[in-house]
Amino acid sequence: MGYSDSMTKEAILVMEVGEELDRLVATEVMGEPMPEVAPSYALDLQLAGSPVKSPKGNWLCLCRYEEDDIPTWRPLPFSIDISAAWLIIDKLTEEWTRGNKPISIEVLYDCG
Repeated sequence: MGYSDSMTKEAILVMEVGEELDRLVATEVMGEPMPEVAPSYALDLQLAGSPVKSPKGNWLCLCRYEEDDIPTWRPLPFSIDISAAWLIIDKLTEEWTRGNKPISIEVLYDCG
């Protein structure tokens, strides 16, 4: 069951910033579910400064010391990082543009 099946608008609006909200955005807004398999080489790439990204780039495979460096998929921090949040704007703008035709309005003035 996805978030959209079980959550109301009110429940989403009262969510606090953090990973749960970020997961919701990555899955429901950005349209990319969390990848199922975490690559074993994720720690090496993270230490080199290039963490593994999901195919659409909405998830990072990160290793945390306090979690025994086990590779775990984490959503981009949409709710706390403006550069990640801007990706949402781009996605929604692209979808709106694709679904709507440009409009043209002709205005005539009669000054006589």
